Amino acid sequence: MNASRVVGSLVLCTLLAGCNESTKTKECDEIIHELAEGIRAYKLEQGSFPASGNANLVKAMNAKMSTGAPYCLIPGSELNEKGEVIDPWGRAIVYRVVSNAPSMNPNDRLFELYSLGPNGRDEGGGGDDVRSWR
Repeated sequence: MNASRVVGSLVLCTLLAGCNESTKTKECDEIIHELAEGIRAYKLEQGSFPASGNANLVKAMNAKMSTGAPYCLIPGSELNEKGEVIDPWGRAIVYRVVSNAPSMNPNDRLFELYSLGPNGRDEGGGGDDVRSWR
């Protein structure tokens, strides 16, 4: 995760409180996809996905890869009081493992990672939720 870019724009957006929903949605999409890249890198190196749950995801993403860099740097400013990564609306991002089975199909959804989106309702990755899969 390019921490300075993501954090900088999220903090600025939050401080100015002038970001429209479209801007927040774009920022959220960037955060979700950078986290998804980190999850995939973790799976490649560790052999399984991080355990389900936002706090487990944060712990795994901040762990060091064999290169010494974190899988996906999540700064403390992007965490709530429970240690969970939050979206631009200040809500915890949903993360759960669907399957650790190997798959050759890139369209298989082996984990779910999404924000509740602008309306704040958990629609399972549907509706206005911002998700890692297309």
